[in-house]
Amino acid sequence: MFNIGSEAALSSRRVPVKLSRVFPEPHHMTSLDYYAIEELLTDDERAARDRARRFVQEEVMPEIVPCHRAAKFPEHLRPRMGALRL
Repeated sequence: MFNIGSEAALSSRRVPVKLSRVFPEPHHMTSLDYYAIEELLTDDERAARDRARRFVQEEVMPEIVPCHRAAKFPEHLRPRMGALRL
């Protein structure tokens, strides 16, 4: 059987990692369009995608952590989603 050592020995081998390298900011991420779906979208579909992205970045992301901690859905965002046709 393989012996990996004590818990203390394992914890001493941990290497600190910057979370920004593991989870890059959304604006640093690029789209992974493996199936070339982007080129199949109409102008209206691209506009809807862009509206959804902007809405999430500007209005949903600031609410995520507080709502998660309170175990509540951000009901106040529903009318805005409807207005944006999301």
